[in-house]
Amino acid sequence: MKLNKYGLKITGLKKLAGELQATLPKHNDWYSGKYFQINLNTETGEVWGDFFYSLGKNSWSEYHDENIIVIGRTYKPLTMQGIIDKIAYELKDLQYQERHGSGITYFYGKATKEFLGVPYYD
Repeated sequence: MKLNKYGLKITGLKKLAGELQATLPKHNDWYSGKYFQINLNTETGEVWGDFFYSLGKNSWSEYHDENIIVIGRTYKPLTMQGIIDKIAYELKDLQYQERHGSGITYFYGKATKEFLGVPYYD
């Protein structure tokens, strides 16, 4: 089956999907304490995950680079298409917030304006 990449050029999908499959429970197990933070470099299109084990879900990575954004967390394995869908949804959501004057625009401004032409919500 061909992947729908929404016109995005993303690398690292196969590796990340494999890591999620090998590490996380097969079902959405919030109580296991295992999760991945999914990150995207908007300049290169590289996607990767940071693994955490924290019962309180209070661990995360911070990147001090305006080209790197956090796509979100997952507690269950995602397919390559699932990862792409999550990225496209998050980019559209960030663009919507930027367009409608949300306070989040300061942090995400460059990434949402310049990343590969993902369309704005209307």
